[in-house]
Amino acid sequence: MRTTGDVIIEPRHARDLVITRTFAAPRELVFDAWTQPELLRQWYGPRGWQLTTCEMDLRAGGRFLFVLERPNRADMALRGTYQAVDAPTRLATSERWDDDWTDGETRTTTMFDERDGVTTVSRIIEFTSAAARDRALGSIGRDGLEEAFERLDDVVRAGRDDAARPVAGQNHASPSDVGRDDIASRYRRRAARFEELISGVGTVAWASQSPCQDWTARDVVDHVVDMHAAMLAPLGRSLGPESSAVAGPIDAFTSARAQLQLALDDPAVAGTASDTPTGTLTFAEHVDAALSVDLVMHGWDLARATGQDDTIQDEDLQLLWPIAQAIPEQFRVPGAFRPGLVVFGPQVPVAADAALQHKILGMYGRDPAWQSPPAA
Repeated sequence: MRTTGDVIIEPRHARDLVITRTFAAPRELVFDAWTQPELLRQWYGPRGWQLTTCEMDLRAGGRFLFVLERPNRADMALRGTYQAVDAPTRLATSERWDDDWTDGETRTTTMFDERDGVTTVSRIIEFTSAAARDRALGSIGRDGLEEAFERLDDVVRAGRDDAARPVAGQNHASPSDVGRDDIASRYRRRAARFEELISGVGTVAWASQSPCQDWTARDVVDHVVDMHAAMLAPLGRSLGPESSAVAGPIDAFTSARAQLQLALDDPAVAGTASDTPTGTLTFAEHVDAALSVDLVMHGWDLARATGQDDTIQDEDLQLLWPIAQAIPEQFRVPGAFRPGLVVFGPQVPVAADAALQHKILGMYGRDPAWQSPPAA
């Protein structure tokens, strides 16, 4: 094992290299710094280097291209494919440098583990051979890994300090008060979970009744895709044919998700304000208040309809509880916003000592005990 500064570089097994470094920031911030182009450009590479190209399709099967400009030297390009994106805990990629100094494609798994506000990043790199791994081990420190991680540390510390800084006249933060980066990260995590549920639906199960009256499991996904289109409409954008009704559920959603995330990750677009049923909101705020919440609730609908794990993450329960308690009664009136539209059904009573998930489901008009009827 070789330790360089705060970075631990350790060979493992026949051809793996494990790189570990801790950061004094929540893992959501570190994950965002690793996956959002505007943040990656601030730290990726040693000091003096610039990430001039940062193209990312952050989803399983999506591709990325990073081009680094080096002082007085030729540019370096890294191309790859995301094998898994599990925000904010894990990224898995296959990648290759254009100058091929690693002797072929490497497979990298990056894990983000937080304890007491400190995040440990562990990168497991699988090389094509033990010889390729050993050459990398001898040069990786000199290539500026430590400097890059120092720059990353500066980025996440700044994000942590900004998040902790109080806002005058504000006692607590609501979902629309948090930073755009937090909103983008929350959407990314919830969309990944919804996509996981879609992938777990069998062919026959798409016709299963859902907890939403008159909707099948497929109808739930179609509605969520339509919500993506509704979010983009005020920007003058629309979903492509890949998200049309004739597309399969997984293709329709992944395409809509990619377009929404692209808009959300653009600061200029995310800050664009427009009129919504709840007042004037920025694009990011509107996504967080409507679509992102839909992903959680309709994720439960889809899971319950198709026999999958319907547990809502504790982080989401804590965020949704105050929102659920403040749902305006107008939102429960059919057609209040437009004919035929039902935003929330009547509140379903649950026991006072019920689990928090059950209380929230009841507030959102769901019966926590609902079960999909047996197939005819």
